[in-house]
Amino acid sequence: MRSLYLDCFSGISGDMTVAALLDLGASREALESGLASLGLEGWKASIGRGMKGALAGTTFRVEVDEGRQKERSLREIEALIQAAPLPQAASDLAQRAFRLLGEAEARIHGIPVEEVHFHEVGAVDSIIDLVGAALCLTDLAPDEVIVSPVPLARGFIRCRHGLIPLPAPATLDLAKGVPVGKPPAPTVRELCTPTGLALVRAMATGYGDPPSGVVRGTGYGLGRVDLPWPNALRAILLERSAEAAQVVQLEANLDDATGEALAHALDQALAEGALDAWLTPVLMKKGRPGFVLGLLCEPADAARLTDLMLRETPTLGVRRSTLDRTTLPRETRSVPTEGGEVRCKVAFPPGAPPRVKPEHEDCLLASRKSGLPLSEIVAQALRAAGRP
Repeated sequence: MRSLYLDCFSGISGDMTVAALLDLGASREALESGLASLGLEGWKASIGRGMKGALAGTTFRVEVDEGRQKERSLREIEALIQAAPLPQAASDLAQRAFRLLGEAEARIHGIPVEEVHFHEVGAVDSIIDLVGAALCLTDLAPDEVIVSPVPLARGFIRCRHGLIPLPAPATLDLAKGVPVGKPPAPTVRELCTPTGLALVRAMATGYGDPPSGVVRGTGYGLGRVDLPWPNALRAILLERSAEAAQVVQLEANLDDATGEALAHALDQALAEGALDAWLTPVLMKKGRPGFVLGLLCEPADAARLTDLMLRETPTLGVRRSTLDRTTLPRETRSVPTEGGEVRCKVAFPPGAPPRVKPEHEDCLLASRKSGLPLSEIVAQALRAAGRP
């Protein structure tokens, strides 16, 4: 299993992403031929080497003849990408990123997305950056993309609309659901551009620390400006076992919720995709009895399940930690019983016989249909699944 980790210690932009993936080993030929197939005029891209601080890396720069360009609607950009003979995965990723940009612009300006015309984020250089990043990612073909928290700067910058606060409105809108943090030092530079965050949203399968695995390669994509720290995006390719993964653990201490409310919150978390959920009785300050509500979830579901915990319980805060988890290979089998089909989880521990666990709800339903005791249905399911 190949994992791509994007370490955004100095932020992320479209050109930095293309450069980092090229430095990691993405095909330059595939990139150049794919970009040429768009049929755009009045631009040229250069790929080179450079330094930012003590770090050597790759640069990707796009120069545009502004006099030969026009504003384009989201529909025009999507049609342009669809018409090009790009790999389907790259085409889908680039269109998804532009759709996120368009929806952010529409929300900020209070207009339908169909009326959005791209002037800054939709200029030709951004089309090249987003399609280029999609081509490079498709060429590397990782099984997952994990992104570190991204730094958001404070201050003010001037753009076409006048003076605006940092993070820029489009940047902040696109950061929804993305873990953020502070830059390495105070700065009034926009470290995360809208194109960079659109790419994060479009390609990330999770967020957090680097996953466990064997490092197979690293790449550095250099930004345009000089900063007090190395202005680069680091891309790390790791090889992981198929059963190794990261999960997020969410916890909240509760001493003012009824048992019914706690049971409801636990059930809701499982219904909303939590991998596991539990309640642990604890003795809290001043001798008050309480509970810890804990959840395990995929990194991509952490923000949504955090909102659920804050909504469904009286807690004022939720703790979050990222954990490495190794799971056994497993499969689900449906087996016959006298009460009907029952699903069984079958796990395969190393050097030991398979473990079989019939689904309780299926066994309960089969018991009611057949009139047989629950224990007999469980025994029938175990025998049918190959366990004596």
